Amino acid sequence: MKDFDLEHIGKRMPYSVPEGFFETFPDRMMQRVALQRRARRRRLWLGLSTGIAAAFVAGFFFWGGRTADDLYPAEPYGDVTTSIAEQMDAYVSRLSDEELTDLYDYYAADVTLTLYMEE
Repeated sequence: MKDFDLEHIGKRMPYSVPEGFFETFPDRMMQRVALQRRARRRRLWLGLSTGIAAAFVAGFFFWGGRTADDLYPAEPYGDVTTSIAEQMDAYVSRLSDEELTDLYDYYAADVTLTLYMEE
């Protein structure tokens, strides 16, 4: 292994600094900080405006052009239930005896439907 002689190297500075570097350093750093703050503020406003625009677009697609009458029908629920019951009666009346037996067996074997039924 080779021994190094530190006395031979000397005490000269291996790096050089441009003239006036330390005098202008605080001003340059403040300029960089100001640029970063402006960029952060710009990103914040861009994100907020994008979110607001997305909310408006979603609102337009979900509720745009609809009135309260479209969302809440004026027909009472009893009439709707009656018409559904009438439709089911009409459907069941068209089934044959074999189809009715198959439906009964299917629903009787369903555990979730027979779990709470009284026998």
